[in-house]
Amino acid sequence: MPVDAGSLLESALKLQNLIVSGSLEVSAEGVLIRITRDDVVVDIIDAGKLLEVASPLMKMREGEGGITGKLEVLKQLKGLEEVANRLDEEGKTVFLMYQGQEVMVMGFKANPTIFGLKNIEVRGKLQMVRLSLAFLRALL
Repeated sequence: MPVDAGSLLESALKLQNLIVSGSLEVSAEGVLIRITRDDVVVDIIDAGKLLEVASPLMKMREGEGGITGKLEVLKQLKGLEEVANRLDEEGKTVFLMYQGQEVMVMGFKANPTIFGLKNIEVRGKLQMVRLSLAFLRALL
């Protein structure tokens, strides 16, 4: 059963609200996550290892391609925008990084410039391409 982005956000916000000062750092297969009172930094170190761990959570149904698969991607983007809007309302920010360099900012500190998505900013276009290619290589 796929994990809902909204429920993940709820859990993350609850955890984040427990932090009074300082930060919590979690290192897992292919990813480093640092959580402070207002920010979450997700640094993807190894896309392949991350996919190995996360794929059971994100697996699309077999045979889901064509129009159905494209609609699912659009649904996920809409969900991402809803998460970013909720983060903005809560005064929270998520920074997505790839190998230590910023890729995307979602939420309160985002300054949207492209794609027309409110509260989502792409800061590292080259890094976003590199991350996408790393995920594609890991999937193939």
